[in-house]
Amino acid sequence: IRRPPRSTLFPYTTLFRSENGRYALEVAAAHQSPIHLLLSDVMMPELDGPDLAKQLRLVRPDIRVVFMSAYRGSMAALTYGYPFLQKPFPPDRLIQVIHDVLAQPSMPIPKNL
Repeated sequence: IRRPPRSTLFPYTTLFRSENGRYALEVAAAHQSPIHLLLSDVMMPELDGPDLAKQLRLVRPDIRVVFMSAYRGSMAALTYGYPFLQKPFPPDRLIQVIHDVLAQPSMPIPKNL
């Protein structure tokens, strides 16, 4: 999310933003505390969302993942077993999905990712 409405959607958390997948990996590597959730677009420059999730989960296996995309063809993200939001979506839908994902005791790493 490039410009998230912090006070509305994420009043209780630290949020890291990234313009591309490679930078997201750098940010995650530099952050010593747990990262609980990756909210990623499926299509991104330099490293797409599924590849980003795969690489992050190798070093942070407990991270939860939610994909989003405006591209109709990106529904393939569903085959990875991760939750998917089709853009545009209302803020309350995002909040509900994040709440549901974080409430899960764990998120298995999909075998086909």
